[in-house]
Amino acid sequence: MIEIEDPPSSGSMTMYSIRNLIRVSALMCVATTLAGCAQLPTKHSSVPLSDIYDELAQRPDYERNPVIVVPGILGSQLTDRSTNEIVWGELYEFGDNHLEQLALPMHAGVPLHRLHDPVVPSGPLDQLTFKVLGLPIHVNAYAQILATLGVGGYRDKHFRGRMGLNEVDYGDEHFTCYQFAYDWRRDVSESAAQLHQFIEQSAATIQEEYASRYGITNQPVRFDIVAHSMGGLVARYYLRYGNQVLPEDGSLPVLNWAGARRINQLILVGTPNRGSTQALVELQEGMQLAKGLPHFPAAVVGTMPAAYQLLPRPQDAQVLLDGHPVNFLDPRHWIANGWGLADPKRQRELQRLLPQSGPHERQQIAQEHLAKCLSMARQFHASLDVVAPLPPGTEIHLFAGDAKKTLSELRYDSNGFHPLEIKTAGDGTVTRASAASEYKSATGRRQRGIKFDSETFIESGHVGLTRDRIFVDNVLNRLLKPK
Repeated sequence: MIEIEDPPSSGSMTMYSIRNLIRVSALMCVATTLAGCAQLPTKHSSVPLSDIYDELAQRPDYERNPVIVVPGILGSQLTDRSTNEIVWGELYEFGDNHLEQLALPMHAGVPLHRLHDPVVPSGPLDQLTFKVLGLPIHVNAYAQILATLGVGGYRDKHFRGRMGLNEVDYGDEHFTCYQFAYDWRRDVSESAAQLHQFIEQSAATIQEEYASRYGITNQPVRFDIVAHSMGGLVARYYLRYGNQVLPEDGSLPVLNWAGARRINQLILVGTPNRGSTQALVELQEGMQLAKGLPHFPAAVVGTMPAAYQLLPRPQDAQVLLDGHPVNFLDPRHWIANGWGLADPKRQRELQRLLPQSGPHERQQIAQEHLAKCLSMARQFHASLDVVAPLPPGTEIHLFAGDAKKTLSELRYDSNGFHPLEIKTAGDGTVTRASAASEYKSATGRRQRGIKFDSETFIESGHVGLTRDRIFVDNVLNRLLKPK
């Protein structure tokens, strides 16, 4: 899911002067879907947050829960392990972005969980690198929130000084903040199972450090998670099902709240808890960070199960074609309307993804893959919609934006093109209602699918939530309090 602002000029790259290159650099900070640029705003207060939180932050780590940051879509670096080439995380010349390497394989008759390629997550995505007119431009991705929470090398004093951040000083002994890197293309339940493994390994490491540093043994370890955008769906699924992936037979996993045993606080930031209509547009048209920047072809996006799991429920986001509602989770509508992988105009893209197949076979493989992804999306939605009380001792806190007009409904004309877009309050990508898990029941009443322990709404866009001072102040207050 993407939130962008238009560049200052729509002219070709050859018309950019060196002076306009500065504007491009600023645009890229805005355009990234990740939790963007690296400087805290100071318009609300001149008091640095370090004055408020340094003392708390420098208490021994065993006095508070360890923290894991779970990024959203595009938020982890991906590498082709067969060539050691980074296929997402370093994008150089605009025309040389290798985005087709991000397409997942498609094979008829093979379940999605068994379709693998050599591309794997290779670490947190701290920044992207572009070249404009031959000059490199570095775009900070999640560097702001990582530095604020003291994750890994982001608490290094030299690094802080280089970025000009004014985040909290955790001291030299701090070791209990992590970032979870995952393959954001694949089924969310697979990522949740990997999060389970990551948490268990991290807990074992922390217990070893407690013993060696402080002589503390057998202390239970529970984590706090800060999850942005799709990362919140990964964390929510983990809370409910631990390391269980969605069953291949289409049934639901056993709701055992296995992940909740490890989690004290889950902080959701701009998470599309009821989906995002923008995901439907991007599955049809592809994703683009901003005009003039790399474009993910629709056929590439269409291979990714996670992209479909970001779709809203049909009862939450109305899509009309000639005035009639369309169930956009039904593959028959995609085939009839030529959407996404079923679009006949995608033949050239599909030929590059399936070079060994003829046109008719490519169409069959693509449509079957589409049907499998939509079926998994319905299964994933159902797994999160099972009504069950959260176990005692685990809290869920919401941070969301509600000051930007955000796509909520689509109304297509008789040709299926140029939809009328209906917008409502949100962060530009996720509506306020979706973040708050609001939906209409069968009786038409508004209900909540999640009972939040606190809710904070911020006048920021999707990319700006984690660098807004209100968010930073409140999240630090929650995370740094002694347990």
